[in-house]
Amino acid sequence: MERELEMETFRMPATIDVREEPLKATDGTTMTPEQVMQQAGAVREALRDVSSEAPGTCIDERRREGYLSGDEGHEARFSAPGGPNIYGLYMAELTGYFAGRNIDSKQRLNEVTGVINDAGIESGGHKGCAANAGFNAVLGLIAGDNVDAGREYAKQQLGNDFDEEAYNAVVENARIAVDAGTYVEWAEDSLAQELGDKAEKGIEILGGQHEGRTFARVNVVGKTVDQTELHNAVNEDTFINDEGYEERIESAIAGGPDAEWKQKVARHAREALLAALFPALPNSELHQINITQ
Repeated sequence: MERELEMETFRMPATIDVREEPLKATDGTTMTPEQVMQQAGAVREALRDVSSEAPGTCIDERRREGYLSGDEGHEARFSAPGGPNIYGLYMAELTGYFAGRNIDSKQRLNEVTGVINDAGIESGGHKGCAANAGFNAVLGLIAGDNVDAGREYAKQQLGNDFDEEAYNAVVENARIAVDAGTYVEWAEDSLAQELGDKAEKGIEILGGQHEGRTFARVNVVGKTVDQTELHNAVNEDTFINDEGYEERIESAIAGGPDAEWKQKVARHAREALLAALFPALPNSELHQINITQ
């Protein structure tokens, strides 16, 4: 079931949907439905325009304090798990982009970076990123312990668009990558090494602890949520997942022959990846909200 709130401000109309069943409740829940809805409203109010030149970032809920260069500051950046490069790498593996090719993990990241940059998507990420550092473990969850939970979440999110064959392809591609051992020695700093000088501003430094209790799927054209402004406004953090941004990355990776099928697999891979991240996060409680234009 869904609770719905129609909101209209001077900026744009929006619909907020709150998923009543929590995504995660390891020690029970501390947020009431009313509090979740209140946070959803705060997330909506923190939507900001994104510069076309802004690097991407991760969905991590913590406030942004500065950059790898040592400079302080923050800006609105579109978010995908691990940032655009790492998310693109997940999509490449889960759609079989590298099938039959014997290249190492850094070469794969380099190729993905070139593909997304050519599509006009700026690189980026943050220091201390679980989706990045735990790349191999997350693939293992998709292919193993989280298969059933991931499939169920994908069915809930995709509804009539869920395709069993596409989801099975995601699981099989994850299994192939894990069995090959491609990412066994993967290190988080691979991203900074790939970005070179661009890492100075492209990689953010985050502050605070993983205490966010909400996960927002945001689909508003040209806008995202500034996590720092949200934190300063309500002292409550929210994971921000930009759907349209992820679709752009998926389209860049899943092009060429059989693009329609590959993009369908990528769409299912998005759900499998998110479902694998929920149990991997240290947050004991998570509630999903959806904000759409």
